[in-house]
Amino acid sequence: MKGALLNYFFLMKTIKELPNSMTDKFPKDKSAYFNFANFINVSTYSFIYNPFKKDKYKLHELIRNNYKEFIVEVSILFKAHMEDSDSIFIDGILFLYGLISTNTLMDYLYPYIKGIKKDSYNLDKALNYLDSYIAAKDNIDLTKTSLYELFPNAYTYYDSIEEFIRNPLIKCFRFMGSNSYYKKSYKRFHTACKNSNKRGRLWDYIFFDKLFHKKDKKEYLIYTKYEDLSLLNLKKEDYIVNGITYNSTFEEVLDKALELSLKRIHALNSYLFLEKKDQEFRLEFNIDKNKKL
Repeated sequence: MKGALLNYFFLMKTIKELPNSMTDKFPKDKSAYFNFANFINVSTYSFIYNPFKKDKYKLHELIRNNYKEFIVEVSILFKAHMEDSDSIFIDGILFLYGLISTNTLMDYLYPYIKGIKKDSYNLDKALNYLDSYIAAKDNIDLTKTSLYELFPNAYTYYDSIEEFIRNPLIKCFRFMGSNSYYKKSYKRFHTACKNSNKRGRLWDYIFFDKLFHKKDKKEYLIYTKYEDLSLLNLKKEDYIVNGITYNSTFEEVLDKALELSLKRIHALNSYLFLEKKDQEFRLEFNIDKNKKL
């Protein structure tokens, strides 16, 4: 999935800014952070390798368009159960951090890309390049190395947070089948990736992309050489977002997104761990003053 690596690196960058007392017990496995950073894209996974079946629920769009409401409901439920076990606490808090960081990043990054590219806007191609740009900083060539090689336990479903997924989906969207929906999505994509990502098997990706995704001009699975330095806006050229002129570079956009992501996580932590400290949480997530938390 294009943008998946960017989501991962942004979550890691966010977590590095948090106090050690918060992160000491977090997992060492990079795959866990990759999974939580990319949860919002899970509903897409199920249909990449099943092109003859349509996603009639489109949970990606539902959550993306209403992510603050979804995060609030997850937070309320998590607060009531975070002391049940260590796995529930760690997986639950990372699930929330991933939801906040990725959606905040998208809020800043997607309008930036559209503003920079104007008439030549193609989100998939832009994310292809930005993922590759981020990976290259760690000497990773995504045309030769698959995401599954980087994250061997990627696309794994966490039973520990099932309740934090199921109940908020019911409350926010009246969606009842989260367990089956998400488990099937993960399993189908995980199995296909495990087979396709053996060294030298990236042709599987190419086959599926060219055969099934050519029509919508998307390449979900493979990374191609796409070097477009204009996306970095190193010359600080003007671009317009929602009628306002900006000239930020890509790195400056990430910094702005990081600042808000940390502010939102701080608000969440205050609500979760401090008595009667929900004012900031209400403000950041647009919670009605009469809603009981």
